[in-house]
Amino acid sequence: MSDIDIRIEGRAGRIKLNRPDALNALTTEMTLAIESAIDEWRDADIDLVMIDAAGIWAFCSGGDIADMYRSGQNGNLDYGR
Repeated sequence: MSDIDIRIEGRAGRIKLNRPDALNALTTEMTLAIESAIDEWRDADIDLVMIDAAGIWAFCSGGDIADMYRSGQNGNLDYGR
């Protein structure tokens, strides 16, 4: 299962966050994928963008702080910047 599902249905751009065990927290890769999709959809026949999420507990808890902490512990301080 991918962390994010991005697709077009008719004239709608659909984005589904797919990390229910992490309260659908966004990773850097997920935010870049969303940005890329929206950039592409600007030139397409997309009338609306719908964003939803898997699970029942959270739409999106924000950025993945645990991932940022692990990156910092491994010496990657640019992740947090």
